[in-house]
Amino acid sequence: MLSLSFAFRLVLFSAMKTISQKATTTLSGTVKTIIVSRLPNVPDKAHINVAGADALYRELRIVNSLIGKDGYDVSLQPGQQVKVTFEADSKDTTRIPFYSSSVW
Repeated sequence: MLSLSFAFRLVLFSAMKTISQKATTTLSGTVKTIIVSRLPNVPDKAHINVAGADALYRELRIVNSLIGKDGYDVSLQPGQQVKVTFEADSKDTTRIPFYSSSVW
């Protein structure tokens, strides 16, 4: 007989598979600084510290131009909390063995 937690995981996995065909993970981060460009044709950059990443890969720099919910261009400000989402097609990923402690 299957344990309740194992059966629940199977149901949850089946439900998740039908919801999205992409594998994702989201980490929180904080905008550390805004790097202002000296050249007018080069956009400013936002320097983001990502929590939970390895020390060498904790810092990201992205163009400081996003699209807001109303469709207008917006920019990040120092100290702002952000979420960084990594996404990959399911066909480009490898399944982790079910017994792995990092999954559950």
